[in-house]
Amino acid sequence: MAAYNYYGQNFGGQYGAGYFPQSFQGQPMMQQPVQPVQIPQMPQGQTMQGQPVQQIQNGGFITVRSEAEARNYPVAPGTSVTFKHETAPYCYTKTMGFSQFEAPRFEKFRLVKEEEAESQQSAEDARDQNGIAYAKEEDLGKLAGVVKAMNEIVTGMKNDVEGLKSDMYGVAGRKKTAKKAEVTEDDA
Repeated sequence: MAAYNYYGQNFGGQYGAGYFPQSFQGQPMMQQPVQPVQIPQMPQGQTMQGQPVQQIQNGGFITVRSEAEARNYPVAPGTSVTFKHETAPYCYTKTMGFSQFEAPRFEKFRLVKEEEAESQQSAEDARDQNGIAYAKEEDLGKLAGVVKAMNEIVTGMKNDVEGLKSDMYGVAGRKKTAKKAEVTEDDA
């Protein structure tokens, strides 16, 4: 099995895996001069593909006693911190850009507690724990009345159709029997 060093040179071939040349046993090795990497210049407004986009990191929540304390709180570049005022209903956010020379962005928010409305509570009462809405008793009563009325209409229509069938077959049946009677009288 061949042994390779960091530079990809094979030292395991003819000498075996344990052989290292003299230059690696304490003697300085000649280094090649490093060439500076040329980065192509792109017009302003365009970015190179594959270049990672920097995102502001969340610095968490911190409680403060005043707005001035939040404004003076040190925030690292590329970080946004949210502050909660201990005695007043305010929240603040302080966001630093990625440059040290960029001014921080400070925003102030007022916290307002919202009470639940009774209509929301009654709607929630009509739902079970899985969020399924069920019909109330008076809604079921109305629905039962509609179903009963539709059932009466359908039953009436069925009776009308049966009556028409019996009249049609009854008349046709009488005609056939009358013809048979005439045929039997002629034969006789």
